[in-house]
Amino acid sequence: MDVEEVQADRCPHLDTICPPNGDQIIRHERYLWVSLSVVVLSKGTKMFKTVCLLKRRPGMSMGDFKDYYEAHHKRFGDTYLPKGARFMRRYLSPVANPMTGEVVELDYDVITETWFASRAEWEATMAVYAEPTLAAEIALDEEKLFDRSKINFCIVEEVESDLAEIG
Repeated sequence: MDVEEVQADRCPHLDTICPPNGDQIIRHERYLWVSLSVVVLSKGTKMFKTVCLLKRRPGMSMGDFKDYYEAHHKRFGDTYLPKGARFMRRYLSPVANPMTGEVVELDYDVITETWFASRAEWEATMAVYAEPTLAAEIALDEEKLFDRSKINFCIVEEVESDLAEIG
C-alpha cells in the first residue's frame, strides 16, 4: 500500500510541533490532535482521516444523546464539511468483559470519523470551524450534548490486515 506522508505545513489556526521521533502534536485553538504523520488509506484511495472521541454530558441518557446528536448537532458536519468528505458517527455500547463478566461505563459514547480528500482540505475546514461566530454557536450546542472536558480529536493511521492472504 502506498502511504502519503503528512507534511508539517503551517495553518493560521494550527500550531504544529514535530518532535525528533517524527510524530506530530497539533494544537488547534480548542483541541489537540496527535498523529503519526500518515494520511489514511480508505479502500485504496488516499484520504486524510480524523476521529473525535465524545462523551455525553452527565445525566443525559444514551438515547437522548443519540437523538440530539442526529437531530441537531450533526448539522455542523452536514453544513460545513466539504462536499465529498465522509462523516460518520459510531455510537458505542458497553458489553460484558468476556473474562470477568463486568460491564463498565465507557470513557466515550461516540466515535465521530471524518475523511477529507487532503490535509489542505481538513485545514481549510478547521479554519471555517474556528471562525468566532461559528465556534461560539458550536460551543453553545456542545454544552447541551457533551462533557466538553472529554472531547478528544486525533488524526488516524489505519493499517489493515488482509486475512485472505494469511495462510
